[in-house]
Amino acid sequence: MEKFFVLNQSFETIAKITHTPTAIVVNPTCTEKGSVTIKCSVCGEMASRPLEAVTLLALGIRTLSMSPEAVGAVKMAIRSLNLTKFRQYLLSRLDSRQASLREALFSYLKDHHVDLGEM
Repeated sequence: MEKFFVLNQSFETIAKITHTPTAIVVNPTCTEKGSVTIKCSVCGEMASRPLEAVTLLALGIRTLSMSPEAVGAVKMAIRSLNLTKFRQYLLSRLDSRQASLREALFSYLKDHHVDLGEM
């Protein structure tokens, strides 16, 4: 039996994926070695924004659902990303005391020529 967790719109506005505590909760759930019975997926506005989409991928989430209009921009970001290096950077930043990693992640991705579309 698979377990699914749904985060409603009000939760998303409170805790963006680029908010450090959210990243800490999502990461072990999706990447722990061994038998994993929980499948994580993200649907909605968060998955349709390139910065958040590549961050979710770096945290181990492999199912993103988004509007057709968002697919092109997210696909360009994914194709221009070295996911392994970005994941290492992201994990190194999770111990920081910053409330949000958005600015640091955005800077890293821009410095590494990841196509984030028009932000």
